[in-house]
Amino acid sequence: MISFRLLGNTGALADKIRKLERQIDTFKTEILEESAAFLVLESPVDTGTYMDSHHVGTSAASGSTTSYGKPINQPYQPYADAALSRLTSEINALPEDSKRVVFSNTSEHADDVEYAHGHAPYTKMRSRLPEIVDRAAARAKA
Repeated sequence: MISFRLLGNTGALADKIRKLERQIDTFKTEILEESAAFLVLESPVDTGTYMDSHHVGTSAASGSTTSYGKPINQPYQPYADAALSRLTSEINALPEDSKRVVFSNTSEHADDVEYAHGHAPYTKMRSRLPEIVDRAAARAKA
């Protein structure tokens, strides 16, 4: 009988496999974080409700939020910073083995922002995804 252990916990091949696994994890995180940043940069702020309503998870977020009674003409940066921080936390909380990741917005006026007012942050993100993926791949390899 002859045998040859191809895979194991030690050796050069095992080290290369671990390196590739880390690159894959980094690649996924890079795609999600850049997508979140793009979404925030393309989002408008009036009352801040729309920006506060971005979420990322393994399924679309449930519930709805309203801007009724909130002051208008709010500053962009505080809402953008908070949204990006929240999305980053949600990305970090995703299960490692999650195969499905969904960005969603629970504001009652999300459809108006996307389709009626011409902002279309989700449509723009989807169209730019090939570029986002290419940049994420390059960073993951580095």
